Amino acid sequence: MSELYSREAEEALIGYVLVNPDRFSEVKINLDDFEIQHHRWIWNAIDRLAEAHTEIDNITVANQLESDGHLAGVGGPSYLAKLIQRGSEYYNAPEYAMIIKQRAAKRKKLELATRLAKGEDIIAELETLQAPPETEKTPSRWSVTDLMDTDFPTPQWAIPEIIPAGLTILGGRPKIGKSWLLLQAAWAVGSGGMFLDHKVEKGNSLYIALEDSPRRLKERISAMGIDRHAAITFVNVWRPLHKGGLDDLLLELETNPYRYVAIDTLTRALPGVDQKNDQGVIGEVFDALQKMGQKRNIAIVLADHTRKPAGMAADPIDDILYSTEKTAIADVILAIYKEQGKPGARLLGRGRDIEEIGFSLVFNTPTRCWQLESATITENHEKIIATLVALGRCKADDIAKAIGENRGNTYTRLQKLANEGLITRIEIRGEVFYAPLP
Repeated sequence: MSELYSREAEEALIGYVLVNPDRFSEVKINLDDFEIQHHRWIWNAIDRLAEAHTEIDNITVANQLESDGHLAGVGGPSYLAKLIQRGSEYYNAPEYAMIIKQRAAKRKKLELATRLAKGEDIIAELETLQAPPETEKTPSRWSVTDLMDTDFPTPQWAIPEIIPAGLTILGGRPKIGKSWLLLQAAWAVGSGGMFLDHKVEKGNSLYIALEDSPRRLKERISAMGIDRHAAITFVNVWRPLHKGGLDDLLLELETNPYRYVAIDTLTRALPGVDQKNDQGVIGEVFDALQKMGQKRNIAIVLADHTRKPAGMAADPIDDILYSTEKTAIADVILAIYKEQGKPGARLLGRGRDIEEIGFSLVFNTPTRCWQLESATITENHEKIIATLVALGRCKADDIAKAIGENRGNTYTRLQKLANEGLITRIEIRGEVFYAPLP
């Protein structure tokens, strides 16, 4: 069972040590903690080299394995080279060791349970069975002086004043446009663009799209006009979070420097979980996600559902479906509200480190982007007009690139400028161009 061991963690740990042999002594792990036999052989070879105070590299490890008669069994020098190549991307050996030891403890418990069922006496072994290690803990007790004298890091934001590092829930009724907003945020981060008129620092985005096929994802990014060089990684198959998916995410975050992670949707990420009654599972998953995000300054955003309107005032915390455990842990709770039959929507939000959010939005169908309803051209129309004067007739995409603005916002402003007679809109063979007034 893959839940009883992690090939990725074992490869990550060995690769890390081969690249950083001076850190080997920091890794506290037993040979038997490895499940995969050829990883045991490699780790044993490294351990013996360290005891002999011999330099640890791919050549010395290969020579030791050959002396032990295991070089061919591990896959030869090419497998060591593969581990070294991957090891250069890893940088947190203690967490990989923790995962390996946790899985080893699970295997040991399963073995003891099997032996107990056969009537064997396992009392002595149960008493010596140690719990898996925990990650290093930060101080939990502070004096006033401690707090005053400590320089705490400034909170990091994926989207300034809206989505911070940590865990955010984005709620809404089905088909209301949550996925478009999640993807819009991923695009803003992946390109260093704009999100609801907020300038976003460029970084890498991970979009776990559990409801979309690759074909549909292509249709979505094409409809939005996302540049092919935007730093977004899409994944549409992921193990359930409560059945190994959290470990997979931990390794993914350790391997890649993401600023923003979207999981669409929570229901698909926790198949088989009764969110109303399995509050323990929900709490464990949410707690793990929040700690992952905060520790690494990564914004993790979960798409979730809100309850049906019941005549009460809209409140994102109260309206998230089965919200008891979820909203108590999440750093920010956002929700989209749309009145049936009306074009606009509201994005409401509350959280620990943000001002209460209340944006009026409109969905721009041509660009598939949410825009601020209050967005006006007054602050940017002179820039657009000056660009048109300098460039002459051009398309919306070219104007957006020239002024360094989000395509959706630029398109909205261009329409307002054209409607107010401040620029000219020209259609040629099905393509739309804009030009300055003569």
